[in-house]
Amino acid sequence: MLKQRRAFLLAVLVAVSTIMTLAAAVSGWVQVRRAQAVQANKLEWKDAVAHTAFAFERQFLQFRGRLAAVIASDGQAQQQEDLALRWEVFVSRIRLFPSTQGMDRLAEGQAYQALMPRLERLVIQGDRLFATQSLSMPEAKALLEAMDSIAYDVQGMSRAAASVTVDLVEQQFDALQQQAILIGGLAALQVLLLLVVGFALRTWQRQQIDARVRLEQLAGELSEAKLAAETAARTKSQFLANMSHELRTPFQGVLGMLQLLEKTPLSRAQQELVLTARGSATHLLSILNEILDLSAIEAGKAILHPAPLDLHRLCKEVEAPMRVQAEERGLSLVVHFEAEMPTWVLGDATRIKQILFNLLNNAIKFTPKGEVLLDVRGTRQSDGSFHLCLRVVDTGIGMDAQTQARLFQRFAPGDGSLTRRFGGAGLGLEISRNLARLMGGDLEASSELGKGSRFVLTLQLPPATPLEDEPLPATPARATPRCLRVLVVDDHPINRRYMGLVLESLGHHAMFCGNGREALDAVQSQEHDAILMDIHMPVMDGLEATRAIRALGGRFASVPILALSADVVAGSRERAFSAGCNAFLSKPIQIESLVSALGLVEGEGREPAPAAAEPAPQREQDPGCLSPRFGEMAARLPRVRLRELLAMFFADESGALSGLREALQQGDGPVVGAAAHKCKGSARLLGLQCVAEVAEEAEGWARGDESAREPDALVQAFDTALADSRRALAPWMAEQDGHPA
Repeated sequence: MLKQRRAFLLAVLVAVSTIMTLAAAVSGWVQVRRAQAVQANKLEWKDAVAHTAFAFERQFLQFRGRLAAVIASDGQAQQQEDLALRWEVFVSRIRLFPSTQGMDRLAEGQAYQALMPRLERLVIQGDRLFATQSLSMPEAKALLEAMDSIAYDVQGMSRAAASVTVDLVEQQFDALQQQAILIGGLAALQVLLLLVVGFALRTWQRQQIDARVRLEQLAGELSEAKLAAETAARTKSQFLANMSHELRTPFQGVLGMLQLLEKTPLSRAQQELVLTARGSATHLLSILNEILDLSAIEAGKAILHPAPLDLHRLCKEVEAPMRVQAEERGLSLVVHFEAEMPTWVLGDATRIKQILFNLLNNAIKFTPKGEVLLDVRGTRQSDGSFHLCLRVVDTGIGMDAQTQARLFQRFAPGDGSLTRRFGGAGLGLEISRNLARLMGGDLEASSELGKGSRFVLTLQLPPATPLEDEPLPATPARATPRCLRVLVVDDHPINRRYMGLVLESLGHHAMFCGNGREALDAVQSQEHDAILMDIHMPVMDGLEATRAIRALGGRFASVPILALSADVVAGSRERAFSAGCNAFLSKPIQIESLVSALGLVEGEGREPAPAAAEPAPQREQDPGCLSPRFGEMAARLPRVRLRELLAMFFADESGALSGLREALQQGDGPVVGAAAHKCKGSARLLGLQCVAEVAEEAEGWARGDESAREPDALVQAFDTALADSRRALAPWMAEQDGHPA
């Protein structure tokens, strides 16, 4: 079909070129014939000059003959009237000479110049003759004699007019011949150009065909590349989701245990170690969050949640923690609000605070002494929106031009190699600028080395209707814990037990379900103050269970449901809220975040649960089978609770161990992957390093990792790891029973 269209287009181009060539040839032939016809008939042409001269001569002769007849008849009255009329016609012919086209050529001749003065005198003489009613014969004879005297000159002017006419005609003929030659040449040039254009079109057509073939090949390659890129993008998104889950799940244990450990009696040295470990884990978690934020922005999946916000309240919420950080470094933090600044606007408070936290944190970090200023200004635009300008100014070390040029580049911290002591992954400013532009604003920076820096965040936000006033939080303070009935919904028993311990340490009472279906039955049979709902579960996942609970109506429509998930890629939070969840907590769960979320729950206060028992003394574990995680849990959890967790794991109450062994024996990849992932999580939570490593290798085999061992070898390694773990735990278990090894 494509070849037929190309052939048709080529035929049309050739036909058009041929028609244009024939038209040019016909035009040239017509012009030549026209020149020949003009040449053949040139003697018949008359010019206005010759016509006027000959007409004048004819009137001259007619008037003279009539005048002679009147004189011969002795001036009869009727003849006199006719003579006067002919005199007027004769005079009009004389007056016509100057206005005749082309007369300028005749006026230059001697005949014209000699005749015209004599004609003027003749007119004067004739006007005097015809001015009286009766014709004077003597004057008439004198007029006749005057006319006879100029008759030869009148004939001479006619001959001169004929000569001028011949010259004009000759010039016109010459011009026509030159025009015909020019037209013929142009026609020939047109034919030549058409031939050249036709050849060029033919060449261009061939090139277009070749280019089309190459473009089709390139389109095919690009289509394949697009599919590969889309596949890579999906793989990247899945990888980020998996990495988010894999990294945040260990953080759940690390940060959770560190927070629980802080509540136990510790020496000063132990407190410093715990604070250092918690700070390092928090810093690593912030870097992970930055990478995930950047990936979401690059993929175009960063979603804004505009809502009415109080600018004064937002800035106070940013100021409170930043002021503590500034005072720790001996700095002064000043927050200035313009008097006419708007209060309520429509925007994404979380994203705005994220940018301000980043800017203030950088300002404090790079300011050894002096002050940091947050200046907030706003002006109303003609369309009713507000142009906000939030400036963060510091008196710190500043930046040179080279540093400013790469300030918003990825992985390029502003301090450079000379000041790496300040740390940072180099992502915060790029993320902040991208977020600002995503909200329709921008982020700009200016600085002078040694004199500080200035960052200006500009936003264009519409006004919003104020919400009901809420008291601004003063200094952060934890309220007295209330004993709440909390339903923990998680498919993994180890995770359920861990959340139970955390809730117990907070003074709450926990109840448990293994999937969404059980949770749906549990909420209908017993009232709960809050529900901690894991998102990913078998039978019925957390989102489906949440929608089913909300659909029950009544009190179920308002019971707080807090979503728990290690999946923090773009869309997870939105799906949770759209399903009906009241809050979204990312694993690893910070105890402060959990306390804050549970603080939204309204319920009757109860006495806090009894405090946890004293931790057991630590023993040195086998580094090959038990990870430091086990030592942390042994130091924090009560003896009975930890033994319960270990007993649950080895008794295989969740079926994770037997499920993995059976899946490996059957060689079922998808089943192996799911079972290995479940087993790996619980093993790492308990610090069973060798078991977790074998489960991770099995998971790699399910994904197609060529370095992983075959299923039969993995079954043997899995059983060996379980046996080694039991042997490594035997001395510790014996000690717990009061029988030292």
